[in-house]
Amino acid sequence: MSVQAVFIVDKVNNTLIFLEYLEENIKINQKELSNVLGRIVNNSKELELNSFSNFELNEKCYFFGVFNKLLLVVQHQKGKTPPDDFLNELYNIFVNVFKNILENYTNNDLSKFRSFAKDVRDILPKYFHHSNKQKNNIGNRPLIDPIKRDFYPERPSVYKRDEILYNEAKLIKQKYATKFVDGFIFKLHIYINISPTQSYKIFIDFSDYPLKPTIFIDDVLIKELGKNLDEILYFYTKWDKKRPPHIIELVNELETILVQFNSEGRLSKVPLIPKNAIPEVKPLPNIE
Repeated sequence: MSVQAVFIVDKVNNTLIFLEYLEENIKINQKELSNVLGRIVNNSKELELNSFSNFELNEKCYFFGVFNKLLLVVQHQKGKTPPDDFLNELYNIFVNVFKNILENYTNNDLSKFRSFAKDVRDILPKYFHHSNKQKNNIGNRPLIDPIKRDFYPERPSVYKRDEILYNEAKLIKQKYATKFVDGFIFKLHIYINISPTQSYKIFIDFSDYPLKPTIFIDDVLIKELGKNLDEILYFYTKWDKKRPPHIIELVNELETILVQFNSEGRLSKVPLIPKNAIPEVKPLPNIE
């Protein structure tokens, strides 16, 4: 993918309010992030409103737009600078979606901006072509980069398994809106939003992790995907109980497939879940 990450900076408060990595292997440490944003903020002061610029730092390429009160930045592959219209559309949707809190938000509201990640992924296919090779890879090859995994040569003890299940749930709740089923941390309804009007609810029971979890999706979605999840999700099909994928990898992979199907017009545009029925993203706290 030519666009590797998206940043949004509140230039009035000099605050990073949104950051989404679009590739698992693309990361930036805190020091480098400060250098990048500092340089962008300084450069933006010399530019007119609604103008664009780019630069390289440590062999990484950045393209940014200067908007009213906000700076939108993308990290991208060398030689593949996104079009101005891509940043313009990101800006317009962001301002429209968060118009009720953007003028008067607090640190407690920052997590609400995380939902914009779904809008970013929904917009991408309009500007960046998905090849037939990627379509043919569905179910046959990973569509996302795997996260570092743990090795379980034998079934973990009950005490250790509780910690493992907590950490798996924590990874999911950092990114997705969820509801516990019957109060169990290992049974989750997970909400995947691929656009402002399209949301899907899946159920995952990973109580036997590191054994293969149970996943259920709506019958309508199964019909639109054309295959069961054990045929369409590579990490689910190739499950290895001794070095299993993280549960969030299954969710990320399904989200990637939904975005791709949607960009091809293969998903219903009718919202399956009312927006007011979707809970907020509420991360779990750290435990010692």
